[in-house]
Amino acid sequence: LLGANNAVKYALTPCASNSAQALDESANTLSDELKRHVNNDGEMSCFDFQIQILDTAKMTDGNGEFHTASEWVENATWEWSALQAPFTTVARLTLSQGSVLANTDCEGLRINVNKNTTVTHRGLGSINRARSIAEEASSKNRE
Repeated sequence: LLGANNAVKYALTPCASNSAQALDESANTLSDELKRHVNNDGEMSCFDFQIQILDTAKMTDGNGEFHTASEWVENATWEWSALQAPFTTVARLTLSQGSVLANTDCEGLRINVNKNTTVTHRGLGSINRARSIAEEASSKNRE
């Protein structure tokens, strides 16, 4: 939810200038590449945080049919066409050089996007309801 009346989907899109080296087949390949990047590369990667605002008057499904806002929000398998609901960049996230934390520094940290939100910016739909349960279970499992 964005404000009182707008449902949105969001995306984090890599900047075109991002660089990376080829990944190997190790179990920690993504973590290893991230550490290598922030510790060794001169230019840090960035990501555009983008939103699509639901517009039921313009949006149709794959069969050209219109649906209610509730149907669009609850059916997570329906793609929101970027032609009917264009992405708008609202922020840019940039990695910080040398910002890798030790595993021990992260052990007590928890992320719960459903508890750390406002009434007018809460998650909507069945996926977010399931997410809340999964985040809570994951947090308890790590205690």
